[in-house]
Amino acid sequence: MEFDKPHCENCAKQAREHLKVTGQVPLTNALLTRYKQQIPHETESGEKMILRGMAPEQVVPFLREQFHWRVTDVSFAPNSRFNYTSLEISYTLPFCLTQQEC
Repeated sequence: MEFDKPHCENCAKQAREHLKVTGQVPLTNALLTRYKQQIPHETESGEKMILRGMAPEQVVPFLREQFHWRVTDVSFAPNSRFNYTSLEISYTLPFCLTQQEC
């Protein structure tokens, strides 16, 4: 099968069948590592940012500044030739009741 064809037979079949593909990228362990080890990250403005806790009010601003994503093809090359009209991205945040749980 050739993946570089924009409209291969498999793509056409998946479109006819209204195939939905889902996936998850767990971030909790990466966030916990950055929080516990106080790993600094450079912001777009050049200042250092450290994740100060695992509560939503600390994680959300950190992710807004540091979390980036893109759509790629099967060779991991950025893919901008397709129109992703039905692409949905959602996320959930880890929640710690106490500092000991984190």
